[in-house]
Amino acid sequence: MAAFRGIRRSVVAVEPDSGHWWWVNPDDDASYVDVAPGAAGRYVEAVRVELDGFRTRLRIDRDGRAVQVNQNTDSHRDERATYRLLRWPSQAGTLEGVLAVPVGRGNGPWPLVVELHGGPVAAFQAGDVGHLPQWCARGFAALMPEFRASGILGPDAMWQAFRGDGLPNADLEVAEICAAVSAAGETGLVDLEQAYVIGHSYGGYLVNRIVTNAHPFRAAVCWEGLADLRLLTGTSLQMQNRWRGGSPDERPDAWAATSPVERANRVTVPMLLVYGEHGLAVPHGEAWHAALRQHGVLSEYVVYPGEGHLLTGPNEADLLDRAASWFRSVSEQAG
Repeated sequence: MAAFRGIRRSVVAVEPDSGHWWWVNPDDDASYVDVAPGAAGRYVEAVRVELDGFRTRLRIDRDGRAVQVNQNTDSHRDERATYRLLRWPSQAGTLEGVLAVPVGRGNGPWPLVVELHGGPVAAFQAGDVGHLPQWCARGFAALMPEFRASGILGPDAMWQAFRGDGLPNADLEVAEICAAVSAAGETGLVDLEQAYVIGHSYGGYLVNRIVTNAHPFRAAVCWEGLADLRLLTGTSLQMQNRWRGGSPDERPDAWAATSPVERANRVTVPMLLVYGEHGLAVPHGEAWHAALRQHGVLSEYVVYPGEGHLLTGPNEADLLDRAASWFRSVSEQAG
């Protein structure tokens, strides 16, 4: 069987009679997926997924010894970046992420883009490169950190995140993401004077919380991120009612604490807001942009016609180009 260990899916062996279990994957810097039992439980077959997404099919015995079964000829190395597993401490345990740096673009340090994934539960694992190579191709180092709402630190920490414990001024996830940036800086590979952040969906909501707190970023991109939880409807509103301990009318302070729009006056960095016409553009994008403009925050609001919560086809590449230009323009203006 397979289970998460940090951001890595690993192989677990279990003795049926005693319940004793142990990790049997041959290494720690890859995920093992598509695990299937072999003859009489003597081995399993699995696909080893490296940090860059390169895949190899292996046969692994109970002692962790691996033999390559066959090479997936459809799997190719991405030559645009090199990858490393990054770890950093938090109050609840050790967090992990993946740092990618460009190949063939000098020795750095490079400007850093931090990309926050959506989901958030179990939505990211080692081998999921996301847009990391695309950022490297555009001349940035890129970091995808994991955060407690994913479940990486266990259920208690995950529910703390969903309840919004500590918000707005003692935001545990914001602190952990800032700690990830510091850990990336300690590698000597990134220039923390040029650190930027982008997030999609839950990651976009995190971006909106980050910019209303102390943080190390020079500019931010919110892609389909919530700004005012009180504008939610349907099942999403019902879930938030449970996590907030009541409706917006019953618990107004709790809802305000979890809604970044209430603290638009704290935002001090330029923000690019990106939404799909049929996603969260109405009402979150409009409300967030209006609040930022009211408080004099440099911001731009882009709506992709016909798109929903995700972008399709060339629009995704267009978003990355827009974001890279947004980050560079901030650096140039500062220079």
